[in-house]
Amino acid sequence: MTKRKRGVVMADRISELPDEVLVSIVSLLSLREAAAMRILSTRWRNVWKSTWTLNFDADPKALERERYVTDPETLKERYVKWVDSTLEQHQGMSIEQFRICFNLNERFSSSVDKWVRFAMKKRVQILELNFLEEFPPTYEGALLHVPCYTFSPRQLLGGVPSLQPCSDVGFNFLRVVKFKNVCLAGGLEYFLSNCPALERLTIYRIPDLHKLRVVGPSIPLKYLVIRGCDNIESILIRDANLVSFTYQGLKMNLITRNVPLLTEVSIGGYPKVDFLKVAFTQLESCRSQLQVLKLLQYKIPYDEDRVFPIFSSLKQLEIAVTDQDYWRLHLLTSFIEASPCLHKLVLHLHHSSFTGQRKIFKRAECSHRYLKVVEMVGYDGSTGDFGLVKYLTKTAVNLEEIGVSHFKSWFYHYTDEKPEESERDRAMKDRAMKELKQIVPSTVKLVCL
Repeated sequence: MTKRKRGVVMADRISELPDEVLVSIVSLLSLREAAAMRILSTRWRNVWKSTWTLNFDADPKALERERYVTDPETLKERYVKWVDSTLEQHQGMSIEQFRICFNLNERFSSSVDKWVRFAMKKRVQILELNFLEEFPPTYEGALLHVPCYTFSPRQLLGGVPSLQPCSDVGFNFLRVVKFKNVCLAGGLEYFLSNCPALERLTIYRIPDLHKLRVVGPSIPLKYLVIRGCDNIESILIRDANLVSFTYQGLKMNLITRNVPLLTEVSIGGYPKVDFLKVAFTQLESCRSQLQVLKLLQYKIPYDEDRVFPIFSSLKQLEIAVTDQDYWRLHLLTSFIEASPCLHKLVLHLHHSSFTGQRKIFKRAECSHRYLKVVEMVGYDGSTGDFGLVKYLTKTAVNLEEIGVSHFKSWFYHYTDEKPEESERDRAMKDRAMKELKQIVPSTVKLVCL
């Protein structure tokens, strides 16, 4: 393909690139964008069919328009037809990512089985099954997060002949897996034992998960994330290669034994559970090796007799506090004293509408030589937040940097969304930064995150 401009013939050098280069280009695009590339020239007509990335994430804006004129079941059927049509046309030998993200119900389980088998045969490396797509409240069934699909690794590996097993490939190439609102029928441990390359596993709202065992050095899993699995009773991690563990839920019963590589733990959940106590007791076997600890539970209960154990290797601490946590200065002081090597402190601030008098529990002042960086997520310039900055600049005697984020940022911290900033928001942020400059020492770098 060439173009003529002012008498000069301009060659289409991109179309002359090797097929593998063109495929790598379209693999960076969404499926709809990749398919649209076929109109460029005959050279591009079939390139999209070899894309490495099959991300079937329906366009939320398109669904928002269609939901007013289409019933929910028809939308699901359209989604299934889109996936089926794309897979039928795919010509690549392998894929890197396969992602399903839609509010399908049990009526389409056979289709999902077929899609998973397709991904396995294509030696998929990143597999995500997400059946918890959120719709506006007016959408029928939006609040009914009913699991619609049972992921059965035994069947997919050949237990049921009618499923056309993929035992020749299996799960040998999987590196990353994410399950959201998927039933596992007791097959998670079997799945882990048949994934020789799996390093990252995220499970979210798995209703039939009651016990989880990650046992033995043969399981390569390094990063484990469990969120919203409210029926889980116990988690055992023993003789494993785990490096990072994240848990958020109603309760936690964790047993860790001989996990020498575990250096990062993040736990949190509902206010009724004392996750600070959980951290001090259930993490006892790996406490001395932890380098990153995140306690993301608001309204941590006050216990005057609580003893803070020493976290001798801790370099980064993230903790959530609210302006109703009247003992937060006591809490911070205790943690800082218990973490002699602490380098970075991240505070997740939440502000309530309470306007009454608060009793503030303070503790004897301390100083810390190694704390160099402080981040405050959700800073809004209130009197309480202002006081925290004063406290930290005095406590961290060698402080180098303070970073503050938008006062709404705490709400979006664990999502891919970014809060929209209004003129009022920007004005509040500018005022907060000006006020901070008045109290933050000139030797400390002030950053707006």
